[in-house]
This record gives sequence, C-alpha cells and structure tokens, in this order.
Amino acid sequence: MRFTHPKVVEYIGKGSPYVATLRTYPYRPKQRVRISCGDKVLHGVVIKVIPESSTETLERYLAYSGFNTVEEWHNAAVKLHGRKPKYLVFLEVKRRDVDQD
Repeated sequence: MRFTHPKVVEYIGKGSPYVATLRTYPYRPKQRVRISCGDKVLHGVVIKVIPESSTETLERYLAYSGFNTVEEWHNAAVKLHGRKPKYLVFLEVKRRDVDQD
C-alpha cells in the first residue's frame, strides 16, 4: 500500500498509530500490509474495511485521514485512483522501519 499525497505523508510522519484511507482494492481485516510512505517503509494491519462508505462514516474517520474535510479527502482519492474508491480501510501502524535510500 502506497501513500503519496503530501497531507497523508505528513500525517503518518507525525507518528499516528492509525490511518484511514480510501481504496479501490478490497483489503481484508487482519491483513498485514507493507506501507510505502515518502521515504519510509511501515508495516501495518488492516483493522476494518468498510465498503461504499457514507459521508457520515467518512466524517467518523476523517481525523485519521490527514485531510481537513471529507470533500478534500474524497476528491484527493478520486484524483489519485482515477475513479471513485469503493472501500474505507482503517489500519493500525505496527512497526516503523529505517529510512530507505
């Protein structure tokens, strides 16, 4: 899983143990993931996958997204994925590795 948006990279870089992201791929709860974020490689575990999230659901997870508004978050996801994301994926960051060169 890769995070490239500057707001999300900054949010994760501050050390939050949780991240919410909008995705088109159907991750599974308890799935271990390798996370590429800027020049860092992180490891995490999917806690929850919510299909076709409503605005109310996005509002509940907004604080874990790195964005200021649901609209900003959703629009960035559409732009990055090229289509409307189908899933909200909530992750726990389990371990941080050293910087990659």
